[in-house]
Amino acid sequence: MKRIISVELSLAFRNSRFLLAVIFAVILFIVGAYRNPFAFGQRPTLHPVGWYLLNINFSEFKLFAPLFAALPFADSFLSDWSQGFQRFIVQRTRYRSYLTAKILAVAVSGGLALVLIELVIFAGGFTRPFDWAGSAWHSLSPNTVSAPNGPFGAILNSSPIAYFLFQLGSAGCFGACMALVGLAISTIIHNRYVALAFPLVLSQLLAFLVQRTVHIPQFFDLLLGLFPQDAIPAIGEYTFSHQLLQYLVIGGLATLTFWIGTKRMRRNL
Repeated sequence: MKRIISVELSLAFRNSRFLLAVIFAVILFIVGAYRNPFAFGQRPTLHPVGWYLLNINFSEFKLFAPLFAALPFADSFLSDWSQGFQRFIVQRTRYRSYLTAKILAVAVSGGLALVLIELVIFAGGFTRPFDWAGSAWHSLSPNTVSAPNGPFGAILNSSPIAYFLFQLGSAGCFGACMALVGLAISTIIHNRYVALAFPLVLSQLLAFLVQRTVHIPQFFDLLLGLFPQDAIPAIGEYTFSHQLLQYLVIGGLATLTFWIGTKRMRRNL
């Protein structure tokens, strides 16, 4: 079991697609830095976390994050199956152990990809005037608020780094779930491009339905699991419990779908 897990993790981390994640991160930082309201003219001196929040909110990271999560390794099971590698794998290890290792490697790679992108965007904030004692929150709302919405928003001003770590944790969990969604879909629709794109389509569809339908609670918006500060208190509550429930439901359903799909695919080995 340990051997197959180490093999799958090694394949995931040596994947050249992680380089694409870094390239995308740089592009997103440039987009966010250009589009934020302080791109030109006088710039305030903010805490590095403040610049991170501005840059990432004005980039298109939230739109493409599900795709970035699935990109590194979500289609690897389909590749193993279509190229016949699974025939050799099952001769050397238990099939169940292989599936468990695949789930773990896909989840870790998806979460790590988004964390890596956020770290690059955070590092880019040091190119702007910053002060570790400066403000970490600049409200862009017409109704100025003192802290971001969502779980733990109140700690941003008192402990910006703690809030940033919470953001990284949110990105990691969201990325793991979206990568597992791509993995699950690859066992139903045997097309790697569909597997990679489906998490993006699903997240955008649910976000659209939540925004346009008053009868759907906002915690059905999967993107809140990535950016909990986008929660709107006026239309419904979104707590840390809701966020954890999102991860458990999406990750659990994706894993269950994957297990069911692999039983059907194994008959064709």
